Amino acid sequence: MRIGTMDCSFGSGRVSVWCTGGSDCRRSSGTIVAHKTGTTGTVQGFNGSTNDVGVITLPENAGRLAIAVYIKGSSRSEAVREKVIAQIARAAFDAYALQ
Repeated sequence: MRIGTMDCSFGSGRVSVWCTGGSDCRRSSGTIVAHKTGTTGTVQGFNGSTNDVGVITLPENAGRLAIAVYIKGSSRSEAVREKVIAQIARAAFDAYALQ
């Protein structure tokens, strides 16, 4: 499990970074994220699964957001799957943090 301040320097491109690709990395400075990633192998062009589960501490003592994203049987690249997970995490964070 990885625990730290949200930053694009994490090795995983999933819940912890919320990158939209290239150098366009959206982050909420000081947001604490604890998460665990998982990925299985790819057989005949299809990945078994790519997933990330985490708890995001919302700003200003607004609570915590638990999130789990599971992608199964995708033919897309790992970078694309990670980007999708990051976008879902960002959308969930925005929905709760910006209320």
